[in-house]
Amino acid sequence: MIEILRSAPLTSVQDQGRSGLRHLGVCNAGALDSLAAKQANLLVGNDPEDAVLEVTLGPFEIQFLVSRLAAICGTDFDASIDTPAVRGATAKSRALIPGFAQAIRAGERLRLMPPASGGGRAYIAIAGGINVPKVLGSRSTDLNAGFGGVAGRSLQRSEKISLGPLTPVQELFQDSIERDESVRRTTSGLRSLRPRPQLRALEGIDSALFDAKVLDNFWHQDWRVDARSNRMGIRLQGRAYGTESTPSLLSSGALPGDIQLPGDGQPIVLASDAQTTGGYPRIAHIIQADLWQLAHLRPNSTISFERVTLEAAHAANAKMATYWERVVLWRNLVQARHDY
Repeated sequence: MIEILRSAPLTSVQDQGRSGLRHLGVCNAGALDSLAAKQANLLVGNDPEDAVLEVTLGPFEIQFLVSRLAAICGTDFDASIDTPAVRGATAKSRALIPGFAQAIRAGERLRLMPPASGGGRAYIAIAGGINVPKVLGSRSTDLNAGFGGVAGRSLQRSEKISLGPLTPVQELFQDSIERDESVRRTTSGLRSLRPRPQLRALEGIDSALFDAKVLDNFWHQDWRVDARSNRMGIRLQGRAYGTESTPSLLSSGALPGDIQLPGDGQPIVLASDAQTTGGYPRIAHIIQADLWQLAHLRPNSTISFERVTLEAAHAANAKMATYWERVVLWRNLVQARHDY
């Protein structure tokens, strides 16, 4: 079990989300950077689908009430493991290096401070996984609908969260933690992918509704991320041009990655918690291989869009799938060497 000592806004429990329910009005939810969440789980020996803590910006602090292995992936937060002063003993602190699994003993605290540079979200995986009830097949928090995770909301100070049972391999390492004071972290790490300032996108299904000047304006400028952005949509601000006559459409299906262009000319990039239908025309759609980068768009940062073909999108998706296969193979080799 862990206890929340300090929680940042929008920090929540997430796994890989809910699929196949959008026709019922249920959004995907799930980790915005699904790849980082899976990587963190692999580092501690969890199933990639297990629930993790998605920390937004920070600061964030938890206390471990049991000894467990933990790892952080995604944005490189300034993370430390703090041992409070007890019975006259001196308080101690050591770094938790992102991308490495590390032992945290009962009574110790994991503290994340906001990153000094780019990126906005980190994913904390703990051996055994975050053990909250499944709702509609997922432990993810749907912040808009108010279900899943912990009471369907962001994590709050003083609440305690259960952890799942350990696998036999995790139990072996757990025994090492209890026996050997020198056990601190694994010797093999895994770096998270670095986001780019340009996202690849396809022409949107409604792009034919816009004239050439509007399209040129969209594709050839840097857009600033609005502070009102959240897990539902990333709002962008920039030079609006010729969108006063943007047509109104009947509501139709909407998906994460759709880029809507309302009448004010300021795009909205739909993210994991996006509504299932919408009426704003879709000028573009971010390719699947780049969706994870939405997790790391901080307020006032800038992005632009690179128009790609459907063939290029398929190639990028295949490359991402190959990357993940190699990550899993690497982890299997590490475990085979008992470097865990």
